[in-house]
Amino acid sequence: TNTVDIVVDDVSASSHWLVTQAIGATVKLYWIESNVRFEIDSPESIPSSVVFVSHGVGCVPFLVMLEGLYRVRETFYGSAVTLQVAPNQADVDAYTSAVTFTGKPIEWESSSIHYAPTVSADKLKDIAPNLAYSDLYVCGPADFIGTTEEAFVAAGGSKDRIHVYSFDNAQLGARKIE
Repeated sequence: TNTVDIVVDDVSASSHWLVTQAIGATVKLYWIESNVRFEIDSPESIPSSVVFVSHGVGCVPFLVMLEGLYRVRETFYGSAVTLQVAPNQADVDAYTSAVTFTGKPIEWESSSIHYAPTVSADKLKDIAPNLAYSDLYVCGPADFIGTTEEAFVAAGGSKDRIHVYSFDNAQLGARKIE
């Protein structure tokens, strides 16, 4: 059979929807696939300078990756800078703690999380001074991804160190999410 038992705490609008489904109900379950991830069981394979730049809900996969880095912080000898872009900070603040296992923001001395209404080369240089040695991970709409890539390169980053995360399972690695 193609069944799975799901146990969910009723703590949000989305979990409430799932909790209120009838036992035995058929619901569609989606899995996000990506070739953008860290092998935290091999910390030596993780780039030493990581920059996450996301638009809106695009911060979610990067917060999960950041939590992975946090869990191996004793053996990960690098840094992680996160820039969350949205029309206003409240649009992304809820994700910063809600996504993590602990329900609290991820904080440690080798990591910082920033907000801005737009991304620019100056903003990237301001928050991540070693861009020439950094790997950029970007997630958002196609035009945002393009702007972020241009800003990263203009700030001293290398095109071959750019990794695009997409929610589009049909086109793994695609440059468009809307």
